[in-house]
Amino acid sequence: MRLTEFFRLRMPDGTDPVNIEDFNDNFEVIDRELKKRISDDGSASDVTVGFEVAESRQPLKSGEKLSVLMGKAHRFFTDLKTVAFSGKYGDLIERPTLGGAAGYKVADNDTTNSSEFLSTARVAYEHGQEIDALSRDLGGCSLEQENGNFYIVGADSVRKKLAESPEYSVLDCGNVDFKEHEFGQWHHGYHFTKVSEIPNFGSMVHGKDFFIEVYNGGTNQLNAGIGVSYVKHSNSELVMTSVNGLKGLYVKVYYINNRAIPAPSSFLKSIDFTIASGTATKNILLSDITDAGEIVCAGLVSRGWEGWNALNVTYTTESVTITFSTSNSNGTAFGSEIVRVWYR
Repeated sequence: MRLTEFFRLRMPDGTDPVNIEDFNDNFEVIDRELKKRISDDGSASDVTVGFEVAESRQPLKSGEKLSVLMGKAHRFFTDLKTVAFSGKYGDLIERPTLGGAAGYKVADNDTTNSSEFLSTARVAYEHGQEIDALSRDLGGCSLEQENGNFYIVGADSVRKKLAESPEYSVLDCGNVDFKEHEFGQWHHGYHFTKVSEIPNFGSMVHGKDFFIEVYNGGTNQLNAGIGVSYVKHSNSELVMTSVNGLKGLYVKVYYINNRAIPAPSSFLKSIDFTIASGTATKNILLSDITDAGEIVCAGLVSRGWEGWNALNVTYTTESVTITFSTSNSNGTAFGSEIVRVWYR
């Protein structure tokens, strides 16, 4: 008689006598073993499995024996140790480091500006929503050009002019009679009070905010372009001078009218320089003025007696140059000259 490999059921040989007890014993073994593996409703919930823990973590595969699957699963739990059952980050061993971020604090607001803090996702999200809303409001922006000017057209049909260029108005001050020898012999003064019509004229800078045009207003001014120069200005007058004895002077003033001009103030300072007799050329540098940041204007204030010598004053933001020319080829000042430099 032979026995089966697993349940040791009896299997009579062909020459063995038939024993009913052998069959009964076999059925009892089969009944007991089936009861261990499956319940009456077909469930395998009471089945027990014997297994050996896998040597390393491996993926599960379809078709593997239950004992192999359980051995692999056990390896995962073994390697995870305590955290596999607690679920706590603190129970991890050899936790990953946060690198440079570990040294930062967290701010859940949009007012902290310290470099020691990182912003929360909530703050970043809310600001992202605000930026998206602004982008939607600006949708459809376009550039337009009209008569050489550029405009941007965006939300709510707003149209804004870009890079606005200065616009000038002109005031014709007409003719003013001379104040004879006001700035020296043959060097008359001309006071144009009509400039009081220009708002805040005294705070404008000559050569930057306004320009002067001398024009021929009649036979009294045939040589208006010779030896005529700017002296000073205020809210109430513009003062000019000439070196050729003109009895009357005609000027126009071109001034910026499309930007805010500050009210008259003391932001401009001035200093006088005396040009000694016999000087042919005089240079005044920015460094010659102790508290000057830039030169804004320069002009004649008063003149000595030097015959027909003509004073020419030119300036930049960093220097002033005074030169002389003369009808008798002298080429130098014949008397003391005073030049005033405005700066800020």
